[in-house]
Amino acid sequence: MFPYALSADAGSLALLPLQILSVYLQDVLKSKKPYKLVDGVKQRYKAIELGAGTGPYPSLPPSHSSSIPAGLLSLSLHAMGYDVVATDTPLIAHGILHSNLSSNRSTALSAPILEARALDWFSPPSSWSWTTSPITPSLSSSPSPSHEATLLQPPFDLILTTDSIYSPTLSTPLLRTLHALSPLSPPIYLSLEVRDPSLIDEFLESARTEWGFKCSKVEKGRLERLVRGMGWEEEDWEGVEVWKLKWGPGRKR
Repeated sequence: MFPYALSADAGSLALLPLQILSVYLQDVLKSKKPYKLVDGVKQRYKAIELGAGTGPYPSLPPSHSSSIPAGLLSLSLHAMGYDVVATDTPLIAHGILHSNLSSNRSTALSAPILEARALDWFSPPSSWSWTTSPITPSLSSSPSPSHEATLLQPPFDLILTTDSIYSPTLSTPLLRTLHALSPLSPPIYLSLEVRDPSLIDEFLESARTEWGFKCSKVEKGRLERLVRGMGWEEEDWEGVEVWKLKWGPGRKR
């Protein structure tokens, strides 16, 4: 199902929205080259995943795998040829996320870049530093320059986040973060499990009216065809939705 082998000690995050978005993206991107030509030179597309390593997720049905590592979407895109930054809080980014990416990434010299870096949605974008490994500074100290050879920087061509709308306190920080990452209006794919419909509606309304995003829901029929190929029944993923957000010219900046 996924284009890489899981390590024996991979994390046990079993996430329905994450799995469905991963399969959906593989279908959407399978016919597209993972690079663009800039002055005749191939340049890999860059993606960033928000909240790549953790979340308040319920257990999957017993029939589904529970050995899905943190950073699954990032690993999938990496295997498809994209340069990827997988982000989360410092504890997660520098712990389980870094460990799982390191265990499953390609080690070929020509492999795309794959990074685990800290990005705190509550930190104002003006405090971000793309030349340091933690993008946002810790509360105790300022970020120090990274010794890594290459650190990915904006603009990004693709933004991903999974099941990130579960608390009203996170909605505005998440939207502010998405907005700051969207100067060139990249597609943003958001997969979620609808546990609180009013919270989801409020988030999407705020995205449209306060932050200038166009929000469109991926047709359920398209997801059904993909999920059927995974051997799942409809009740197994009931309540999961995939949304595409895109900031456009003339909208708020």
